[in-house]
Amino acid sequence: MRHKRTEPKEGIDMSELTPLTGEALNTLRS
Repeated sequence: MRHKRTEPKEGIDMSELTPLTGEALNTLRS
């Protein structure tokens, strides 16, 4: 797991920290 908290990107940051959260956000955003 790579902790990329230096780049404040939408979705990507959460995806990097937690794949589950990233997918959940993608589903909600879609």
